[in-house]
Amino acid sequence: MIPSELHPLFWDIDLASFQPEANPDYTISRILELGDDTAVNWLRQTFPDAEIRRVLSTERRLSEKSAIFWALIYGIPSNEVAALKQDAEIRFSGFRPSFTWENRIRSSPEIRLNAES
Repeated sequence: MIPSELHPLFWDIDLASFQPEANPDYTISRILELGDDTAVNWLRQTFPDAEIRRVLSTERRLSEKSAIFWALIYGIPSNEVAALKQDAEIRFSGFRPSFTWENRIRSSPEIRLNAES
């Protein structure tokens, strides 16, 4: 059962029938992403650290900011955090858009980069 003070974090589900222990990935990732100290304390009382670490290693829906924070808290290398792996795959996939702000600035006669001055 989710405590009443945490209900706003789970606005999109039917809390009357929701069992957090039966849905650890959803519950843990929601609290890691949106929770405050009260929510995190409840999380740590409800789930073992090993389960929280497992979710960090497998859950891709965490934001980069949250993933980095919790990886530091739990001592998990960033290359083992699923949400950071996904971002890295996108960043380093070889995709290079033809339009970038740097190219736009360099081609604009009114704007000069410090290095080009």
